[in-house]
Amino acid sequence: MKKVILTVLIVGTLLVAGCGVPEEEYNQIVTDLQDLQSQYEDLGNEYKDSRIQHGELQTRYEDLQIQHGELQTQNEELQRQHAGLEVETQRLKDALDIDPKHATSRSEIYNNPDKYFSIKYKDNIGYWQLKVHDVMEKKVFWTLWDELDSYDKAIQLWCIFSHTDIKSIIVLCNLDNKDAPFEDCNDVLLKVLSPEGEYYTIDVKKEAIKYWGDLDSKPIPENEKYYDKRGFLYTNPSDFKADIGYRFSMSREQKTPR
Repeated sequence: MKKVILTVLIVGTLLVAGCGVPEEEYNQIVTDLQDLQSQYEDLGNEYKDSRIQHGELQTRYEDLQIQHGELQTQNEELQRQHAGLEVETQRLKDALDIDPKHATSRSEIYNNPDKYFSIKYKDNIGYWQLKVHDVMEKKVFWTLWDELDSYDKAIQLWCIFSHTDIKSIIVLCNLDNKDAPFEDCNDVLLKVLSPEGEYYTIDVKKEAIKYWGDLDSKPIPENEKYYDKRGFLYTNPSDFKADIGYRFSMSREQKTPR
C-alpha cells in the first residue's frame, strides 16, 4: 500500500510539475495525501483491533453457549430431582396419614342389632355363653396358634366365632391410654356380642376373657378399661387389615404386639 501511495505521489508530482502548479499548492497536495495515508493506516489498525475484539467476543459467546448448555442440563437434573422429591414427599405424607379409614362407629353397630348382634342365640343366651367359652378353651389345640401375633389371633378368633353365628368386633386400642391416637394403638381386643348387645371382652394378647363383674355382678375395677369406649372398632377382618396394613410392611418385631 505504501508503494501505491509513493507511486501516486511521484506521478502526482510529475503531473503537477508538468502542469506548472505552484510549489506551495503542490506541497499542500502532498501534505493532504500524507494525511490521507495516515488516516488510512489508522483505519486499518482499527479494523485489525475490531477483528481481534470480534474474535474474543466470538470465543466468549461460544463459552457462554457452553455454560448455558451446562446450566440447562443442571436445571433439567434439578427438575428431575424436584419431581422425585415431590413423589417421596407425597409417599411420606401418605405413610404418616394413618388415621383409620375403615373403622365402624359404635352407633352403626348398636343401631343395627340384626346385623351385628348374635341374634341366633336370642332364645338361649346360656348356649351362647357356652359356645364362647368352648372356643376359648379349644384354641390351644389349633394348628400354629402359638406362632400367630395378636393381630392374627384376633382375626382367627373372629372367624371361628363367625362360623358359629356368634358376632364379634375387633378393637384396636391402647389399654394404657383411653384417648390414644390410632398410631399408638397396639392392643387388640375382641368384643363378643350377645343377642342383647352385651358382650364379653377378650384380651387377645393375654388370651383371656375379661369379665365386667364377678359372680355377684359386682364390677371388677381393673377390668373397667375393657368395657369403656376406647379404641377403633372393626366388624370384619378385611377392614381391620386395611387400616393396619402399613404396619405389616414394617418390622413385625417393632410394630406388632405379641
